[in-house]
Formats: sequence, C-alpha cells, structure tokens
Amino acid sequence: MKKYKKTEKTEVSEPSVAYGFETTTNWDIIGILDTVFDSSYFNNLWQKVKAIGFNKSQYSNILNINPRTLDRNLKGKYTLDLDKSEKALRLDYLISHGIDVFGNRDVFSSWINEYSISLGKKPIDLFNTITGIEIVNEELTRIEYGVFS
Repeated sequence: MKKYKKTEKTEVSEPSVAYGFETTTNWDIIGILDTVFDSSYFNNLWQKVKAIGFNKSQYSNILNINPRTLDRNLKGKYTLDLDKSEKALRLDYLISHGIDVFGNRDVFSSWINEYSISLGKKPIDLFNTITGIEIVNEELTRIEYGVFS
C-alpha cells in the first residue's frame, strides 16, 4: 500500500482499489485533494487510461495540458495544478467505477466510445470537464442499479 504525504505532515493511505473511493462520498474527495501526488501516481493513472484506449494526446487534452507537460509530469519533473490533479483524480475514480460496473476494461472502453442516448453524446466527449466526468459517473451509477433513462 502506497502512502502519500499531506501538506500538514499527515499521511493518506492508498488502498489498491480506486484509492478507497468505493465507500466515500464526493465530499471525502476534498480531503484527498490536499494530497501531494507524485509522478508514480500519474504514471499509474496513465497506465489505466492507456489500457482503456487513450493516447497521450487525448489524455493531455482531457487534462487541458500540453503533451510535453504531461511527459514531464510522468517523469517526475513537474507537478500538475490542483484543478488538473482533481480532474485526474476524478477520471481515475470514473475508470475504476466503469470497470466495476461493466465487469471488464474492454466493455467499459467500448461503452465510453459509443453514442449514449441518455447523455446525448459519447461519454468520452464529456471527459474534458469535471462536471462532465461527474455526469458520466452518475450514468454509470444508474446502469449499476438498473435505472435506465
């Protein structure tokens, strides 16, 4: 289990599954945002994002950063602003939630790239804002509980 140091010199433990978000609320994420995420966190997240079919250009567009900045971050030479870290954190949770809902990475990857009638577009097209990520996450929750719109 990895540990990330918070700026107040306390530590946040990192469970192996979705950073413990399966039992937290959105308000609990506020405390996690005080965490200083190192390059290993972003490398792990990059591997998850790449595994569902993203390339670096798509991922940097979602985070709204230059691809070279993303490369520097992955090499540990740069850290992201809080807003971009939050987006990455929420995207990480969304990916874990989607894989849990659909049972495997490939089915989830197909779902995010197909037009959704209830969303009015492809889920992946909403990933460029935190609000869009939350809308897709809410749709996953509806699917998880069998509530289709």
